[in-house]
Amino acid sequence: MDTLCHAALVCCILSALAGLVRTFWPQNGFKPVINAVLTLYIITSVLHAVSGLNWQNFDAQLQNFASQSAPGEDYTAYGAELAMQESAAALQKLLRQSGIESVVQPQAGGVHVRLVYPADREQAETLLQNFAGDLPYTLENTQ
Repeated sequence: MDTLCHAALVCCILSALAGLVRTFWPQNGFKPVINAVLTLYIITSVLHAVSGLNWQNFDAQLQNFASQSAPGEDYTAYGAELAMQESAAALQKLLRQSGIESVVQPQAGGVHVRLVYPADREQAETLLQNFAGDLPYTLENTQ
């Protein structure tokens, strides 16, 4: 990173010096000439500075920086928990739209469906078989 800082510093100093010369140059017919000369001066100075940089050291610093960067957070457990909550909410909505009163709660191994009325068990079982997919569920009646 020192290499980049050095190159940026050289470029800034050269640009500032060229700006000062240009500011104090009188307004006459040579203004475009001095602009071209200053531009060439900046370009050649930057090229000279860049060619003198230690690129192997710069490469080593970049490799070191890349290896030191922290690994990304693992959100797989959070994603699984969120998916389970959304699946439980979708099943709750499906049962409610079918006229079945129930409480659907996400659990570690699937969802737990508790029916308010035992008479709805057969219809709820059919709906869950058709729409739960691979999601494991348990079905019980409220006592």
